Amino acid sequence: MDSTSSMGQYTSTARISEIHTSQGLQQLWSKSMVGAEVDSDARKYSPRCHPGTRTTIRGRIVGWVHGKRDRHWWMFWVMGPAGVGKSAVAQTVAEKLNKEGRLGASLFFSRPDGRDDPKQVIPTLVYQLAVRIRQYKHLVTQRLAEDPSLLEKAPRIQFKELIIEPFRLIMTQQPSIISEPFLILVDGLDECRCQDSQCELIDMINEHVGTFKIFPLLWVIFSKPEWYLKHLLSQPDFPVACEREELRIDDSEAQQDVHQFLRSEFKQISRRFPHYIDLPWPPETILHLLATTASGLFALAATLTRFVGDKYARDPCGRLRICVRFLGGHGTPGSINPLHALDLLYHQICTTIPSHALATTKQILGLSIWYPCIPGASRLSARGVAIFLNLDKGEFYRSLDQLHSVIDIPDPSDADLGHLRFYHASFQDYLKDRHRSREFAIDETRIHYDAASKGAQRHNDHDQSATEALVLWGTNDRERLEGLISSLQAYIPYVILEACPKLGGDDASSIAGMLETFNFRALDKYKDKLPEFVLWLYSLLQPERLVHIQTEQCYLIHFFPSTFVRRPELELERFRRTFLKIANVDIPSKHFVFHLGAQPKEQRITLILTGHPDGPTSPLDQPVDVSRATPPKKASTPMSKMEMSPVPRTTVSTGSGMGSGPPGPKPYSYVTRLHHVLRRSGSGEEKEISYVESYVGPEHAPTWTVKAKGKCIISSTPWDKDSEFRYPVKGEVKGVGTGTSKGKAREEASRNALVAMGFDPYPESLT
Repeated sequence: MDSTSSMGQYTSTARISEIHTSQGLQQLWSKSMVGAEVDSDARKYSPRCHPGTRTTIRGRIVGWVHGKRDRHWWMFWVMGPAGVGKSAVAQTVAEKLNKEGRLGASLFFSRPDGRDDPKQVIPTLVYQLAVRIRQYKHLVTQRLAEDPSLLEKAPRIQFKELIIEPFRLIMTQQPSIISEPFLILVDGLDECRCQDSQCELIDMINEHVGTFKIFPLLWVIFSKPEWYLKHLLSQPDFPVACEREELRIDDSEAQQDVHQFLRSEFKQISRRFPHYIDLPWPPETILHLLATTASGLFALAATLTRFVGDKYARDPCGRLRICVRFLGGHGTPGSINPLHALDLLYHQICTTIPSHALATTKQILGLSIWYPCIPGASRLSARGVAIFLNLDKGEFYRSLDQLHSVIDIPDPSDADLGHLRFYHASFQDYLKDRHRSREFAIDETRIHYDAASKGAQRHNDHDQSATEALVLWGTNDRERLEGLISSLQAYIPYVILEACPKLGGDDASSIAGMLETFNFRALDKYKDKLPEFVLWLYSLLQPERLVHIQTEQCYLIHFFPSTFVRRPELELERFRRTFLKIANVDIPSKHFVFHLGAQPKEQRITLILTGHPDGPTSPLDQPVDVSRATPPKKASTPMSKMEMSPVPRTTVSTGSGMGSGPPGPKPYSYVTRLHHVLRRSGSGEEKEISYVESYVGPEHAPTWTVKAKGKCIISSTPWDKDSEFRYPVKGEVKGVGTGTSKGKAREEASRNALVAMGFDPYPESLT
């Protein structure tokens, strides 16, 4: 073959190679995700890190890429909640490495922009790598020429044939071609359309970095902390060749960066509108307020500055005032919303919640917003929330699966101690404002009702709650849950005290019925909240079943442990006036005594509202005759919304339901109780009491005699001067009783002693 023919054959081969290369690139481009690369026109307005911010994480990634070949890991995974600035970091790092020639490929997912097709991931990365690395381009296009169906095959096959094998050949045959590894950057992995596809990509990268200790590719992934991605990271077989970094909103560096960002952006705005602004602007107090509100949430800070600096509005000072009013909770429905851009982000996240789970999701989030814990105590754990709401493990986690980007949700293994935590308060504000969140808004009244009703149901039976907790969470470890059940038993009375006064109408009546069997003695832990709760009870129809003012007839009959709530005299007067308005009963006394609870007597309590610093020290005023009082009208609005100005807000919401029910126990049980109290009083604890008890008569017909003089003392148990309540007894009284047994004789003697004291042990209201 002559040289001319040889040259022609060479030229023909070269042209064929060029054709294959061109066709291969065309194939890849046709399957690529347009606009996903770092320098795409679609990303020219994408967020970038402000100079001097996020320097730590940016330095770590760039330093890792520029590090030695014997680096310890080949994959870097950055996680963080929505709005913390992940995409800005990714964009800034990608642009820097692209200028340095170290960026192999980048892919920025965006569900709102339609860049979320998992089938386009591998072609997009391969196309960018082929454009940047000539030797790799020839190998890839040759493979596509030999098998044009490669781009129609499964992603795992594409990953192996178009990424791993070509680079393996280069490293084997021409290792000097690539002296330093290239970076492949993927941002917003959680916005890829299919969860399985997201996990498959991570699995393919895992397999790759675990197989090849030295390879010319590095991987960095940015994503929100979705549960399935966190699950992958927690697996014991997840390769140690992956470094992990979490971007936190409450990180001190992030908060400082936001403050710096706001200061710089407002400086730019003042330069843009010099005729509208008087320097210095804004005032330091306003800047501090905005920075504190944003915390480390860059999305909120960026939204505020874009709103204030809107070039079309041209009113930076007026718009800044709108922001301050809005963030202070003084925005009005229909007014301009400076956080509209942030609301779009939250709306996008909420739309991923399955419709069938939305009601349960709202219930969980509502309880975490309005009733996260008892003041001064730790928050209720994730498992505690689920058990309180009667949710099993699966239902609880399925309802929250789509919210890992805005809420820190503990894993099931940590649910006993870990609690739900909102990454930023702005998401709570969004959910509470129905004008902003629309169909995703949480109804506060419904949450108060759910809290009160679930609390009443859960409180009645400790053993049942423990058993249900075991069943709902699929564990036989009863000992492990005892602490949780104990915390619930303390949490429930507080929730009922908080929730009940916020209810009115049918909701209030429904809860009152549930409280017929509630143990009112549990409310003593939060007695400062009881006065408002009493007002709420009296605002209902026929509340006497669960609460009534102490009268002459029931003074000794209703002997319960007493709890004292001390208030200033002026406050007591306001309480009296408010009570008169609600119950239509005037109380002349400075000490108000209420009996709370239904059946049985072991679950009742006496509330003594007093102004004296040490409790009542003198006999009570004449008991109030409530027999002629006009029954109060049924409340149509919650107590918290009634005209309560005369009474300070103590948010008393306990669980004392009202309404009709079975008749009370026979009076003699209370008289017997008084008998025992008198007997204890004579044991030396109270010198003023004289008590004699004697037995006369044959065995079959015993006779008992009871004597008392001085002061009759009624007290809660244990005996405590702070909880004593005295009533005068003139002279000496005596009661004699006979019966077929010692017990019956003693009861009759006690009753006769009461009659001698001037009290009727059989009031008509109880017979």
